[in-house]
Amino acid sequence: MLAFVDEIKGQVFDYIIIGALFIKTTGLVLASCLSENPSASVLVLEAGGAHIGDNALLVPQRRWLYLGNAEYDLGFKTETQHHAKDRIFTWPRGKGLGGSSAINHLLWNKPARQHIEAWGALGNDGWTWEKFQTYSKKSERFVKPDHDMDVLTYDATLHGEHGAIVTSFPPVISNLEADFRKAMEAHNIPTIQDPFSGESRGTSPSLSTLDPTTHHRAYATNMYYQPIAGRTNLKVLINAYVTDIITTEVNGLVAATGVRFVESDNTYTANVTGEVCLTAGAIMSPKILEMFGIGDSAVLERAGIEVKT
Repeated sequence: MLAFVDEIKGQVFDYIIIGALFIKTTGLVLASCLSENPSASVLVLEAGGAHIGDNALLVPQRRWLYLGNAEYDLGFKTETQHHAKDRIFTWPRGKGLGGSSAINHLLWNKPARQHIEAWGALGNDGWTWEKFQTYSKKSERFVKPDHDMDVLTYDATLHGEHGAIVTSFPPVISNLEADFRKAMEAHNIPTIQDPFSGESRGTSPSLSTLDPTTHHRAYATNMYYQPIAGRTNLKVLINAYVTDIITTEVNGLVAATGVRFVESDNTYTANVTGEVCLTAGAIMSPKILEMFGIGDSAVLERAGIEVKT
């Protein structure tokens, strides 16, 4: 449940999850799974707001309300891109519970099989297409289409039926799809029944994270968090920005014992007996690690940060 800082400061938790912010679903998925055990205490620290029941996010095609709006979007900028005529690009990232799953364009797609297999080839055991499919299907609740079946093709065996995230095809199509496919086929670009097979080269219909019963966005907050928000062993603190991970040395290894965070311009500490789970995304996870001394020594030394070894 959403908590107040007085319930959190100085307390001890089995798990602390950093970063319901910046990401699609990871932080709240972890919170949902870990808090299934009623004897495990779980704290989620969210740097943005809750935005629960916010129609700016729930109702599709209202991106002008949140993209570029500091209440919802961190609005990162890239470095100058010298191979793109020295332009600087905006990099939207969600600010609030659900992270970027709250502000994305509702597309639900998968990488190609070879992209997943490449991670395994780099020495990451367990990174196989088959395992990816297993857990991807576990997260999905696919709603089969009841219209335009000649265009909205799929293979039901590739989709989940009982997961948290509702996926569906758009309720209306443009009627340009068939002609577009024919044009692509004329240039040797095939039509794919379902790209979730791992074969993504070709044309195919795209799924959306749109709940056809409510016509609302299905994202991490309303699909993973809200159904279990009443669990007394789960605390979620919003507007809490993590500044440091507190560590100690155990058998020559650095181990996390808690976190420091800022809420309403005050600094607090929360302690952990189990694990600190860092799920702040591709941009902010490295930053948080660097702030407390884990990262490229050349970068850290320039910033005056002591490198933890």
